[in-house]
Amino acid sequence: MKIKNSKRGFTLVELIVSATMTVLLVGATCAAMILGLRVFNATAVTAQQQKDIRLAETALKDSLATARSYTFTTSKTGDIQLFFTGDTLTMNMNGTALTLNTINTVSVNFEYRSTGVCYATYEIATDGVNKTGAVVLNNVSATTDSTTTYTLNSAQTNTLNLDMP
Repeated sequence: MKIKNSKRGFTLVELIVSATMTVLLVGATCAAMILGLRVFNATAVTAQQQKDIRLAETALKDSLATARSYTFTTSKTGDIQLFFTGDTLTMNMNGTALTLNTINTVSVNFEYRSTGVCYATYEIATDGVNKTGAVVLNNVSATTDSTTTYTLNSAQTNTLNLDMP
């Protein structure tokens, strides 16, 4: 004679296996979500750095191309001024201020040629993105060869002043 157990249910082993599988599935899902958020945030930071560099480059390139003269001093005297306040790059352009928080350094190298041509090469740097370029200074002429480099960053109080025609 067979004794039949009329109670139905799960065994302890089955419950432990299903609980373990559930924990692993939830853990993998959480890890994937955290990774996705980190990638999204890193992409957002890089996008902001690229946007700031494009803005700074456009303003700097246009200003240098039309500038009549420039000075690098501790005072803010030019029609256009580039300077750091704390960790923020500020570009004052005829009463309009452009502030960029992700820019770390702006370097401008002015080169004069005895042929009368003056041009500037520049580098704009953030933590993850650097941009270099060059522009001819149309309203500045030179009679001798010379090179001068100016660097702006948060550790300095100097201002690059551009006088416009």
